[in-house]
Amino acid sequence: ALAVAGVALVLGVVSGVVRTTLRDYGFTLRAGGGRFRRTRGLLTRSEVVVAMRRIQLAMVQRGPLRGAFGWNALSFQTLGGSNDPSGRQVMAPLARDHEVASIVETAGLPPFERLPLRPVASGHALRSLFRAVPVPVAVAAVALLVTPIAWFGMLAAIPIAVVALLQRRFHRYALRGTSLQVMRGVIAQRDWIVPYQNVQVVTLRAGWFQRRLGLASVLVDTAGASGYVAPDVVDLATPDARELAAGLVARIG
Repeated sequence: ALAVAGVALVLGVVSGVVRTTLRDYGFTLRAGGGRFRRTRGLLTRSEVVVAMRRIQLAMVQRGPLRGAFGWNALSFQTLGGSNDPSGRQVMAPLARDHEVASIVETAGLPPFERLPLRPVASGHALRSLFRAVPVPVAVAAVALLVTPIAWFGMLAAIPIAVVALLQRRFHRYALRGTSLQVMRGVIAQRDWIVPYQNVQVVTLRAGWFQRRLGLASVLVDTAGASGYVAPDVVDLATPDARELAAGLVARIG
């Protein structure tokens, strides 16, 4: 099982590198006349024009490997979405922090600032743990009916539990001068910049377990946002969630 898992991991990394090379070879981004023009592709060349005035939000993403080398991926959510399954337009697949900041500034968006961001409620770690750990434990328990070696499967719950407990540390938010800014994610980290004028819907939601913990989430929707990871602020203390939702409504109203 370990050998198969190792082979699968290697094949996944290799296929990811090949797929990225074929898609992003010769990547070029130019700006002018209120538009971005992106060209990329090895076997199939594509050229996309993005009007700056149609940009709804910016998202900076760092995976475990890419982030370890100091690289970021910058995407824009645009009015009308994208033919990409994520609904976003990639503006820089591999960029340093200063390059990302330059593109964001050219697009007319405010810079992302980590320092003033506030953490969500401590109950977020407990709820993340409750959602993540039972699945591997249940799978290992069922596998015990086949082989006693399945006890080792319980070890898989350890890194999952550690990641769940770290969720709160990496989930922060703030209402800045002209934008909502959110960061989230332990392994795959994401930073969002959402200008207030582009927020279409603000939803205050609290599930059954959240209500038991005194928590609520603020969900934020923008135009052209179908089928993508949203800049939601998850598991705030209920009074803080109401304050954040009211603050957003006041700024977009």
